[in-house]
Amino acid sequence: MAIRVLVFVMAALSGWSVSLPVSADGAVSGMQLAFNNYGSGKGQKKRGMKGRKKQVARKSYKKGCRAVCSSYGSKKRCDGSTRSRRYPIHGGVDMAVSVGTPLIAVADGEVVENGRGGSIGGIVLAIRHPPEATGLKAYYFSRYLHLNKRSPFKVGAKVSKGQQIASSGKSGTVGSFYYGAKGFAHLHYEVRKGKTSSWSKAKRTNPLAFLKAAGSNATWPCR
Repeated sequence: MAIRVLVFVMAALSGWSVSLPVSADGAVSGMQLAFNNYGSGKGQKKRGMKGRKKQVARKSYKKGCRAVCSSYGSKKRCDGSTRSRRYPIHGGVDMAVSVGTPLIAVADGEVVENGRGGSIGGIVLAIRHPPEATGLKAYYFSRYLHLNKRSPFKVGAKVSKGQQIASSGKSGTVGSFYYGAKGFAHLHYEVRKGKTSSWSKAKRTNPLAFLKAAGSNATWPCR
């Protein structure tokens, strides 16, 4: 029995899928519930709380559409707290804007993603900018996270520079380990660069460097 328990523990810690015994009447054993909770939100919350240092957040920080409060590559959130071990480096830029702030297409392009963006991304919209739209040699992709609601622009829709495409929100942050029930209203704007029009093969790059390089062919992502 001790050997079986050890095997199950090792398997769970390694992320393996394990099958634990169920009684004849279909009841799940306490051990199985523990393993199930390990991969559930409840279990993740318990694991996340254990060993984490108490965060000390700033009471004031940059706010507004034009104020970047967490830069590309930063290890800190807008309020100065350290990012999680799972996502230690920031892959975009954050602006602490209120819910409903208009979000703008930074350049001409085509919608390539519209929907949920994973557990922390919330509602997401992504636009592909071809070289002829930016004056740059590569393909660039703008991605807007934590939207208030899904954009009316479906995948395949064409958008123009300066056109309102969505509104900001706090989706993906409400109920999270760090932000809690209130969430955090902000725009996370990130940019990916690729040699082809394939979104999946593009790599993250500094959004501010992209906007600067595109010059008059691009504009700011919110107003």
